[in-house]
Order: sequence, then C-alpha cells, then structure tokens
Amino acid sequence: MTALKPMVESKYRVLTDRNHRAIAGLSMGSAQSQMITLHNLEQFAYLGAFSASANHAEWEKADAEALNRKLKVLWLGCGTEDFAYPGMQKLHTLLESKKVKHVWNASGAGHSWPNWQIYLSQFAPLLFRD
Repeated sequence: MTALKPMVESKYRVLTDRNHRAIAGLSMGSAQSQMITLHNLEQFAYLGAFSASANHAEWEKADAEALNRKLKVLWLGCGTEDFAYPGMQKLHTLLESKKVKHVWNASGAGHSWPNWQIYLSQFAPLLFRD
C-alpha cells in the first residue's frame, strides 16, 4: 500500500480522501485487501472481497461500531462450489453476529473469472454514491 497509493495519486487525477478510496481483490488479493482495510480504516471507505476469507482473528478483534461507521460498503462474494466458500461463509456469519453491515453474495460455481466478473459488476455501482 505504501508504494501503490502514492504511485496512483501521482499518475492519475484522483480524489485522495478516504470517502473516494476503495479496495477490492479476488482470491489471495481478497485476503490482502481485507487486511489492508482492517488496518487502515482511516484510508478506505469501501471494501470488496471476492472468493477468499481472511484472518478471522483479525475480524473478531475489529470494532464493529468503527466498521459500521467507517465502511460505506463491505461487499463479500463467493461461489458455493469454491474451495474458499467455508471460510467466506464463516466470515459472513461472524459479521452478522457482530452486527456489521455488509453485503453477502453466495453465488453458484467456483473459484473462477466468471464469478469475479459478476461480483465486480455488482460491487462497482455501489462505489462513491454520495
């Protein structure tokens, strides 16, 4: 994050406040996006996590009130035939128990590009709406 964010901000005309910054990933990038966001809530207001659970201990430690206040969209998606599904389902259940607002999309199919394209098409329109 310390290398990518400054590069993007130097090369592209972007708004640099947290309300105009999103992070999303698929597979291993999903787990990385989750951890980056959890540890940098002051920098990101949107998180999309496709087909990978992350460190559940980190989510358990997370302050539900802070997550609800700071994340405008927390979007999770995973195919029911995906090897990552049990972990993503567990994360969804954890977030529900903590009363963390989030979108959960358990779709069909597996760990695949067609699923991720659909997830992106559902997640992207939710960004920067206000």
